[in-house]
Amino acid sequence: MADATSTELEELADRWTARLRSADGDETTDDDLPAVPQGVSRLAASAVSTGGGLYGWSF
Repeated sequence: MADATSTELEELADRWTARLRSADGDETTDDDLPAVPQGVSRLAASAVSTGGGLYGWSF
């Protein structure tokens, strides 16, 4: 994620949105979903530049 391009992040957001819609139908949020992977990418880049780590989980 730290090295992802804006195009890659947009493609990720598109796939994620499609997956949410297939699971939840048209009831998905109108929030700015592309902002989520962009924010995670910024966090990952910051973690890399400071020698830290970034962990994620799903449930």
